[in-house]
Amino acid sequence: MGHDLTVGARRAFLIAVGALSLTVTGCSFLAGEHDATTTFLVSPQANGSYWGWSEITIPQDADSVDGATLQFARLELPEDSKAPDLTFLQNILAEVVVPDQRVSVAKKDQFPPEEVVVPLDLLYEGDLREFFPDGRTIRIEWTGQRNPAVEIPPEGYWVDVRVRIKVE
Repeated sequence: MGHDLTVGARRAFLIAVGALSLTVTGCSFLAGEHDATTTFLVSPQANGSYWGWSEITIPQDADSVDGATLQFARLELPEDSKAPDLTFLQNILAEVVVPDQRVSVAKKDQFPPEEVVVPLDLLYEGDLREFFPDGRTIRIEWTGQRNPAVEIPPEGYWVDVRVRIKVE
C-alpha cells in the first residue's frame, strides 16, 4: 500500500487486517478434511497489487499425524458482494511461508466472466507437515494483481479464499 491512503482507504485496510486476524485459526481434529476461509480486500491501489494471508492452527503436533495435503483452494465472492464476477482479478498466487522459504501451492492466471466461484490450480501435491514450523500452524500468503481492464470502486471488493487440508 502506498503512503497516499485516504482516511477511508486506511479504515478499509484496518477492517481487512481485522478480518484476516479473525480467520479460522483452529480446528479440533486428528484426521479428516478441514476447511479454512479468509476474507481480503482487493482495492484500486496504484500498483494494482493485493495481498492477504491465512493461518490454520491444529491442536496436535503435525508430526503426530501421517500426512497433511492441500485438497483445494478457491476464490469466492461473498454473498453480499457488488462485484458481478471475479474478472477484476488478473491473477493470484498462494504460497506456504515458513521462516526460511516460500513454496508455491496454488495459483490462477485467468478468471472467467460470470463466475463467482473459481477453483485455483494446485501446484503442490506433497505432504504439508514440514510447513508447520512450530508444529501446529501453517501460513499461506495470497498475492496477485488486479485486472487493469476492469474498473473497481474506490472501496474495492472483498474476496473469500477457501482452502481444504486433509489430515491423515
